[in-house]
Amino acid sequence: PYGPPEYNYYSYSAASAINVAVSDNDGGNSPSYSNAVVFASAGSVEVREGGSNSFGIYRSGGDQSQPLTVSLRLDGGSATLGTDYFLSLDGQTPLAVDGSGNFQIVVPPLQYYQYISGTTVYVVARYDSIIEPNETGMRVSIVSAPGFAVASPSKIGLTLFDNSPAVSLSTSSLTTSEGSTAGFTVRRSGGDLSQPLTVTLRLDEAGAARIGSDYTLRRADGTEVAVAAGGTFTATLPASPGSDPYFYFAAKVDGELEGLEGGVTVTIIEASSYRLGGPESVGFRITDVPPAVSLSTSSLTTSEGGTAGFTVRRSGGDLSQPL
Repeated sequence: PYGPPEYNYYSYSAASAINVAVSDNDGGNSPSYSNAVVFASAGSVEVREGGSNSFGIYRSGGDQSQPLTVSLRLDGGSATLGTDYFLSLDGQTPLAVDGSGNFQIVVPPLQYYQYISGTTVYVVARYDSIIEPNETGMRVSIVSAPGFAVASPSKIGLTLFDNSPAVSLSTSSLTTSEGSTAGFTVRRSGGDLSQPLTVTLRLDEAGAARIGSDYTLRRADGTEVAVAAGGTFTATLPASPGSDPYFYFAAKVDGELEGLEGGVTVTIIEASSYRLGGPESVGFRITDVPPAVSLSTSSLTTSEGGTAGFTVRRSGGDLSQPL
């Protein structure tokens, strides 16, 4: 060294180079990937039907200038490979998996801009519109092989979440007065929103109000709903981005003193193509609006030979009819 100690300068020449030889002491023919370690990016992957998720298989150490072939095994679980889901390297093309669940991937060489090399494996869950429990227990494991060690995590658990549509109503209670309207919307969440969905509903009358005489049930365009025997009718939820179907009760004015009329309920009927969300039923009540009759004055005074009058008035009720 030369110069002040704090700078610690050195000079050297080409003759100062030292040759270092490293000899293999593993014995026999050392594999190409000695000291390589292979591991997974996560211990579990969750996927919802119609979607995808992924995990990575990585390697460190060894000769990272060369690709490394890694064998994996898929086993267990309630889901069926190919029918319920598939594994892929690009998210679209299924990987070839043999009857025992074995398949292979290739981890590419390490690039100069990387600190670790790996391969992404996609788990793609198919949408089937069947109402079923979540499917669990599937597992992908790294298979040990000469040339690399397996580190943790080495097993990836797979879970497929059901994505069947949930159907609900926008409200659970409606009240309107005679001559007015009140409505509700049939909604859905989940499922394949690119396809329409038909929902069956049922109208029940447990109280005094009766369809036709006390009220009508109409669609958003004003057309009256055709209620079949048993009180059933249907609503079609259009493909996205269509609007959810809207229905409304139109209460009639009957001019009778009845008080509050209720007992009308619309309920979504269960079906195999959807599950029930909440609320699943809506109750409807009609507030009575009978005509109120009064006189225009409570006192009249007139002189002899003169006149004084009063008017009979009404409010409420069906003003289109005489009383």
